[in-house]
Amino acid sequence: MKPMSIFFAILFIAMLASCSKSPNPETVSNYPVSTKVDTVDTYFGVAVPDPYRWMENDTTKAVADWVRPKMK
Repeated sequence: MKPMSIFFAILFIAMLASCSKSPNPETVSNYPVSTKVDTVDTYFGVAVPDPYRWMENDTTKAVADWVRPKMK
């Protein structure tokens, strides 16, 4: 077997080994609970709810508190 073929065979096996593990969805992300507001915009006669409008102003204390990680 040629050295280049051995290299590609090892590379292929390494790629297969790294792809076989899938993350557990329950442990990947733990998002904080968010407040929702009753904001509705109307575009061309269609009502579009925007419950997270309060997060658009990222300089407020409420958004800063939500972004800051909670210590357990």
